[in-house]
Amino acid sequence: MASPQSREFILELAADLCFQAAVDEYFRNVLEKYYGDSGLASAMQLVVSEAFTNVARHAYPDDTAGPLRIELRVTARVLEFRIIDSGAPFDPDGVPAPNVEGLQVGGYGLHIIRNMVDVFEYASDNGRNTLRLEKHL
Repeated sequence: MASPQSREFILELAADLCFQAAVDEYFRNVLEKYYGDSGLASAMQLVVSEAFTNVARHAYPDDTAGPLRIELRVTARVLEFRIIDSGAPFDPDGVPAPNVEGLQVGGYGLHIIRNMVDVFEYASDNGRNTLRLEKHL
C-alpha cells in the first residue's frame, strides 16, 4: 500500500456501459494501491461505479455514448472524485429517494453515492455537468 500523498488520476472515455468493467477495474486498482484492500477502497470504487452508470444511462439521449471525464485526487486527508460530462443536466434534489422498505428495481445509485461520501456537489454550466464527491479520511 502506497502512502497517499497528493496524486491525481484522470480517465477519459465514452459514457458507454460497455466500459463499466474497465472503469471499475481502473479505480479499484488505484484505490487499492493507496488504501489497501479495505472497506474504504471498496466503498469508493462502488461510488465511482454508480456515478459512471448514471451518466452512461441518463446523460446522453438515444444511447449516444458522449464524452466523460473522471478525475480522482487522493491525499492523506481526502479522496475527491469529479465526474464531468456534457450530457443533459439533471437536478439531483429532484430524484426521489428509493423505497428501501419494498422491492424496487433500480433507482439506488444516487442514494448509495450520497450516503457514502461527505461532500456531494453538482453543477451544470454552459453544457458541462460536474459532480464533485469527497470522502474525508
